[in-house]
Amino acid sequence: MNGPRRDVFIVGSVVALLLLQAAFAGVSWFLHAATERELSDVTRHNADLQFEAARAAAQAAAPLAEPSRWQLLERADVAGTMQGIQDLADARGVVLDDVQAPPTRAAGKQSYRVTGTGTPHRLCSFLVALEQHERLLVVESGRVWPASGGQVGFELGIATFHRGGGQ
Repeated sequence: MNGPRRDVFIVGSVVALLLLQAAFAGVSWFLHAATERELSDVTRHNADLQFEAARAAAQAAAPLAEPSRWQLLERADVAGTMQGIQDLADARGVVLDDVQAPPTRAAGKQSYRVTGTGTPHRLCSFLVALEQHERLLVVESGRVWPASGGQVGFELGIATFHRGGGQ
């Protein structure tokens, strides 16, 4: 290898080495960029997880107070409460014989005396409905006795409460 062939071989080899070096530089740049993107994604995900963990810790530290499901009226609503008790009984298949609202001396309280009949299952359903009613109906006393046809008779003492002091 003498003369121009040798020069062409040397120049070709140098060019090939330069191209090979440029190819490695391109691959290196591409891999570096991919690694930077992956690092950025992992860092962002880590920050999101830290934020969620801090929020969960704050929620666990300070439990939310549920608003009261019971409503206290401004004053006694005897007719409305009696109708509400009747509606609850009708919806559960309980027959009310009498609903009375005797005078009450306790401020902010109104008592009711309810008598009726129903199957044991329906009476229990009625009692659950009273307990879950939004007006805060409290069963203060109760008496049950056997009646005809698989029914039971009952007498309940129920109280409601309101914000006002008088009747």
